[in-house]
Amino acid sequence: MTVIAESNYTFRAARDLKSRIRDASTILDESASTAGSDVTEKIAAEFVLAMARDSARFRGIRDNQSAFVREAVELLVGAAKKAASDLQYTKMYAEAAASRTDDEIEFLEASRARAAQRWRDA
Repeated sequence: MTVIAESNYTFRAARDLKSRIRDASTILDESASTAGSDVTEKIAAEFVLAMARDSARFRGIRDNQSAFVREAVELLVGAAKKAASDLQYTKMYAEAAASRTDDEIEFLEASRARAAQRWRDA
């Protein structure tokens, strides 16, 4: 077993960071326990995109390890929350698409009937 030297890091952060980290940890834990989950890939992709979009937040903190950790944690928490939100919206859209209103059903039937008529006339 390899012994790793540890250090404590302290930094100032928004008051809600603790609860946001807890939420992100729950999302990460749930995605890790689900085999073949797209959640982990979405979180990773969102994390990379966030780093690319907001790389300026890492400028000037090269020698400030606490600031680097804080910024990395903020990006990871944001990525996990965004991925979870996107998946929730995807589920909602799928549910909405699965159930059609009477008007939608009537429109689809009329469209199919008109297309069939054109095909027969051709």
